[in-house]
Amino acid sequence: MMVVGIFMIAQIALRHVGGLKELVTALPASHFQLLPDAENTLKYSSLFLTFLLLGAFYPSYIQRLLMARNAPQAVQTTRANAFLSIPFYFFLSLIGLCVFVLKPDLEAANIVPHIISEVIPAGYKGFAIATLLAIVMSTADSELNVAGVTLLHDIINPLRKKPWNEVDELKWARFSTFFLGFLAMLFAIQFN
Repeated sequence: MMVVGIFMIAQIALRHVGGLKELVTALPASHFQLLPDAENTLKYSSLFLTFLLLGAFYPSYIQRLLMARNAPQAVQTTRANAFLSIPFYFFLSLIGLCVFVLKPDLEAANIVPHIISEVIPAGYKGFAIATLLAIVMSTADSELNVAGVTLLHDIINPLRKKPWNEVDELKWARFSTFFLGFLAMLFAIQFN
């Protein structure tokens, strides 16, 4: 659903700009350079390698790998994720470029509200909002689960004298995840 929703939003935004040819014509030439300036090639290359290599050690990614039934399923899931990531990030970038052409002075924090209120037609707004919520919820639940399990295993368990049985450990993992989610909501409300 996420890839389809992002594809739909990108198509609508592209149509709003006037098509791919109009988008390419309206963008500054600097947006087509692989590296913004030749002087900082090492800086940009090292940044790219950092994201490339450290992505494999990201806790929620490792969690998804460990949930696989066996090694072939983990490999298959990783390949499918890599395959779907290419069009997903391409269409996300396309949306950003369309908004840049439509409203170049728009702040980054206002891009999504602008797309929903000004670019997407009324009949598609609900699906677009559902897509964006699915993306946020998919990431948030993985991060909360990793944080809850980490809190339990790395902080609470070493402080206990005797280990829990599996049922109690699962209950405390759920509680720690709920607690961290509640704290996250409080912080989000507090700092808006």
